[in-house]
Amino acid sequence: MGGWFDEKTAQDDLSFTTEDHGEALDGFAEDEDIAALVDDLPSLKALPTVITMLARIPWFTRLGTGDNDRLVPMARAFADTLGFPESWPAFFDDIDEALEAALSLDLNGPAWEAEEAARAALTEDLVAKVGESVFEMIMLLVMRELAPSIEQAAADAQARIGIMDDDFLRAAVGAAIQASHQAVLVALVGDEDHPFMARIALFEAGRWPITIVGSSFLIF
Repeated sequence: MGGWFDEKTAQDDLSFTTEDHGEALDGFAEDEDIAALVDDLPSLKALPTVITMLARIPWFTRLGTGDNDRLVPMARAFADTLGFPESWPAFFDDIDEALEAALSLDLNGPAWEAEEAARAALTEDLVAKVGESVFEMIMLLVMRELAPSIEQAAADAQARIGIMDDDFLRAAVGAAIQASHQAVLVALVGDEDHPFMARIALFEAGRWPITIVGSSFLIF
C-alpha cells in the first residue's frame, strides 16, 4: 500500500529531535529517558509526521458521494490483505442504511476478529521495540493530538447530512480514532502492505469504511 506513508521520506524531510518538536512531544519530553529513546529510535522519529498526516485527513467529508470506481482498488486491497478476497465493496448512498450498518457491527464476526488479530500482532511488534510504557504513551499522544479534530469533523458531517442521532457521532469518532491508532502502529512497525494502510486511505478519501459482512465490504 505504498504511498500513504513513506517512512524514509518522512525521516529525511521531517526528522526531528525533541528540541525541534518539544510542543508536539511534551508528554514524552518530560521524561529524559523517553526523550532519548525517541531521538535514538528511527521508527519513533516518524511519529510526528504520521500524526501530522492523520490530522490532515478530510474525515467524513464525502460520505455517500464521490467517485466510487476510484475507491474500488483501495477497498479490494483491504479485503484481500485482511483475508477476505471474495468480498467486494458495497457503497452506501442511503444515510439510514449506512447508520444501521455502523451501529450493528458484529464484534464476533470473522472480519472484526481478523482486524483484532492484525492489531494485536502489530501491538506485540511495537511493544517489543519500545516497551509497554512507551507504547501506551504513543497511543495516548495519538488520542490527544487527533481526537478534537476528529470529533469536530464528525459533528460537521452530522450537521451536513442531517443525522440527528448522536449514536452516529460516537460511532464515527470511534471508527476514525481506531483507524488512526492502526495507521500509527503500521507506520512505526514498518509494514506498508498492511491492510490498515488501505483502510486509512479510504478515510483519506473522505469516506467511512465500516466493515466486511459476508461478500460485501460496506463503505459509506
